[in-house]
Amino acid sequence: MAVEGGSSEYEGNADADEMKEPLLQKTGASNGRDRRNKERERVINVATAHPDDDDAASAGFGYNYGLRPYQDIAFSVIFVLMLLASIGFGIYGVVNSNPDYEWIESAHYEPDKGACSVPEHVQEQFGGGAWKQSWLHKNKKLLLNSIVAQKVSGSAETAVSLVIAITVVLSAPFALCMLWLLRKKTKELVYASLPVFILLPVALNVTWFVACQRDVECRRNFDFSAQLSLFLFVLLVCGLMIYVIYSNWDRIQLTIRVVQTAAEALYQNLTLLFVLPLLSFALIGLCTPLATFMVYAYTNGKLVPNPDILNHPQMPCGRGTDHPCCVWEPTGWVVPYLYLSGFAILWAAMITAQVQVFTISGTVAQWYFARGQFATGVAILRSLGHALGPSFGTMCLAGLVVAFVRLVRSLMNKANAEQGQPGALTIFLQACLESILQAVEFLTKFTTNFAAITGDSFCASAIMTWNLLKRNFLSTVLVEVISDKVLAVVMVALTLVYGIILYAILSLTASLDHSTKMIATISSSVMLLLVLSLFSRILSNIVDTVYICYAMDKDEGVVHKPPVHNVFVILPPSRDEPAAL
Repeated sequence: MAVEGGSSEYEGNADADEMKEPLLQKTGASNGRDRRNKERERVINVATAHPDDDDAASAGFGYNYGLRPYQDIAFSVIFVLMLLASIGFGIYGVVNSNPDYEWIESAHYEPDKGACSVPEHVQEQFGGGAWKQSWLHKNKKLLLNSIVAQKVSGSAETAVSLVIAITVVLSAPFALCMLWLLRKKTKELVYASLPVFILLPVALNVTWFVACQRDVECRRNFDFSAQLSLFLFVLLVCGLMIYVIYSNWDRIQLTIRVVQTAAEALYQNLTLLFVLPLLSFALIGLCTPLATFMVYAYTNGKLVPNPDILNHPQMPCGRGTDHPCCVWEPTGWVVPYLYLSGFAILWAAMITAQVQVFTISGTVAQWYFARGQFATGVAILRSLGHALGPSFGTMCLAGLVVAFVRLVRSLMNKANAEQGQPGALTIFLQACLESILQAVEFLTKFTTNFAAITGDSFCASAIMTWNLLKRNFLSTVLVEVISDKVLAVVMVALTLVYGIILYAILSLTASLDHSTKMIATISSSVMLLLVLSLFSRILSNIVDTVYICYAMDKDEGVVHKPPVHNVFVILPPSRDEPAAL
């Protein structure tokens, strides 16, 4: 498809551009007139060069089409070595697995020998099919039964599965429909979605208050003063939400235009919708063997008497009691291997997420800086090749940072669960720590965006990210945070509408009980929400990338996409200035 090439507006607006402060300016020396004249000549030459031109690639402006050096190699080596170690020890665990692990529930403790053994008649009865007695086989329907509370029959389970399958099939057209609405009816879609987050809490608040007044037990257990206090508190929160929307109305209108611009960019690169699923499937293909190796590695060990039984010989054990006679004691290397392999899976998942961001950012940047014909497929392959090639070390380092963030957050949540009711100081410290973790994730995401465009190392891209945030913090937050919130509002609103329509259709066409219809509706809505979340992630990455490309244009005095500049130029540069709508 033909895409309008970039054109320099520097010559026609020289005086105006000298008044504008570059977004990504690294030093103050470039403010001089002589330096600006040199930059003007270089920008004009770069803007008219071909992407394959070595001079253009080496100029350092726009997308780096040149030969990229390998960056952050040490981290890619560490990741590969960790992956190879996980695979190697996993194969060793499979080869040396102890079959006695299968009989742990049937093992008997022999006090005379001080050991555990498996009766021969049990092995002869089950033979090689002992895995059929495993926990997984006996509880293969535990999840579904826990969800439906054992009230759904076999035919109802089939109906629920069919509804979910139909939702999965319709999710792709639904996402394309959402893209069309964001391109053509962005304002109407957002205006229709915002009241949902006001009217829905109000409706639920009024419903429970009226229902509690009509219920005798509720009135007895929940006195009227407490009911009224909760009712008024929820109304106060809804009123606060209305005030926040009203006070930020200009920024919401600006964000609507930003999201519409990103939707148009995604429409020009529809193939990106396949990037996330394909890379996710590749991650599943990598992690499945590692998870299998972890299961087999745990079977390397032996049956030993329960220490509680040894300390209390008179304590009953075995079937029908809460104390097993024998427990499994893994070999010494197993526990460290489980930690190693588990972290390798986490790191691989975070690397995959960074590769997704890198590929999307690189593709959109090529579209933005394109001069002439643009092929999305070639751009995706080029970006993916850079992510898995010269910039793979950068992806490993970015994934490692995010993996540590997830570990710290997991440890914090675990501490909260064990501690129970935390104190005020603990809550304050946890809130500060959570803010730091979110800031690190925020910086890492923008760092990956810069690395995709320039091919620089993680640290160099992080410096560029810091300069951008330092000089234009409010604009960046407006683009990143508020656009994500607007997308989340639209996504949840569409999911709620789909759930209501689906429940109405099931009520009119299917002879199912209320619980089955609710299960089918909730399950399908969650499935659709997951699909739309992937779509929203792509769109959010495009918003960030387009903003960075606009910032690079602004720094060099070049306009590659005039419609983008018409939107981003009205971003408020500081907290004291409103959006110039």
